[in-house]
Amino acid sequence: MVITMVMGFATRKVFIQFVGVSLLGVDGVITQILGFLSLAELGVKTAIVYSLYRPIHEKDSDKIGQIMALFKSIYRRVGLFVLVVGLLGSFFIQFVITGVEYDLIYIQGALLIQLIATVATYFMAYKRTLLYADQKNYILNIIDSIVNIIINIAKIVLLIYLKSYYGYLILQVIQVIGSNLLVSWFYQKSYPAIQKSDTYSQEEKTALFSHVKNVFAGRIAGFIYASTDNIVISILLGTKLVGYLSNYQLLYSAVKKMIMYLMIPIQPLIGNFLTEESDLRRSESLFFEYTFVRFLLITIGFVPMISLSNYAIELWLGKAFILSPLITILMMTDFYISFIHGPAGEYINGLGLFYYEKFVAILGASLNIITSVLGVYLFGVYGVLIGTVISQICMWIGRSYIVYKFYFKNTHDMYLHYWRKHLFLISTIVIETLLSYMIIQRLRFLPTWYILIIGLVISEVLVVIGTIVFWGRSKEFHYVKNLVFTHILRK
Repeated sequence: MVITMVMGFATRKVFIQFVGVSLLGVDGVITQILGFLSLAELGVKTAIVYSLYRPIHEKDSDKIGQIMALFKSIYRRVGLFVLVVGLLGSFFIQFVITGVEYDLIYIQGALLIQLIATVATYFMAYKRTLLYADQKNYILNIIDSIVNIIINIAKIVLLIYLKSYYGYLILQVIQVIGSNLLVSWFYQKSYPAIQKSDTYSQEEKTALFSHVKNVFAGRIAGFIYASTDNIVISILLGTKLVGYLSNYQLLYSAVKKMIMYLMIPIQPLIGNFLTEESDLRRSESLFFEYTFVRFLLITIGFVPMISLSNYAIELWLGKAFILSPLITILMMTDFYISFIHGPAGEYINGLGLFYYEKFVAILGASLNIITSVLGVYLFGVYGVLIGTVISQICMWIGRSYIVYKFYFKNTHDMYLHYWRKHLFLISTIVIETLLSYMIIQRLRFLPTWYILIIGLVISEVLVVIGTIVFWGRSKEFHYVKNLVFTHILRK
């Protein structure tokens, strides 16, 4: 994972140096446009994974084969749809990508090459889903990491010697196809019995689309939350700014991946506890204890990122790519909210409360668009990011309310207690971050490398001290201590 991230940062630096930040912005916007086309998938993958759990557990090869045949059929249709709509959309790309010096034909060509990679995914990648549902995603990670490293080395060489954006995109197509061919080979070796099944029943089709209806609203909301900011910024403020923002997004994405990696040994334990626990009061306590685990993990990344992001950008790309500290604060606030209320989303998925969650998702998505567009006129790029934070807060409130109302059968006091605890968590991380920022600011006379290393140590020490001071006597802290020493380290 670390090697993959390092290669990603190295490739980005070479891209900017030899191709330019304008094309980086173009690349980011095109990626999000194609993300919009992926809505044609309508949450089919999520529904398929859910449908596969039982037959995998029962080792029912015929049923698995039927589901996979249906998935293959649907994804081929989706791939054709994306291809046609993408080709038509290429004629309107000039209304989305603005303020760059490249002509329309050049940008359309870039879109078409990326479209090939997207369509290839639909025709080839459906087999990944069975490996994921069968808890063999570590195989997918190994394959993707190896191919990613090889292709990134090729990208760096190509960018340095040819300075070709098209060549860079073609290598991305090769990466998608190569990775999926290796996955397909492993799939055929691992599931030979499934290859015999190539038909699907009407019963499977009906069941699948019933699940799709439940997850569709969340799928739409997820796209709007994740993908519209760059499009709004590109249209109203210029595509080049998207390139500058994408550097920070890559940095935060790396931190998020590291935090999720730390979650790996914890999630199965939490899942087992929640499944086995029948007492709602105890389950509600576990719910916040799990939230506290996530809080501790996010503070590890949040506190140093607020204080050190600009130093990291300076060392990585240069001072010309540094943006306002407010950008960092807003992006990391969004990250904090999305991560800290994750347990509410997991409960909703586990309990099948999609009917209620879809209204929250629709409200959040609508708010994100409205507040981002209004915000860009009032506050520029900050307004777009503020709009995203507002929509996240609303979804947090809505999802937590669903869990407390329909699972914990909450009283008014229980739900208020949940928010009082969260306000205390927020106060903790704010104090830790302010102290870290003020101390690190006094190190500005040092070389950037020294600031990053010393600042990281200072931030993490403050996180440990703050956690002990504010939460050391709490049952959540003792739960985490027991979790680490009794389960994780022993294992």
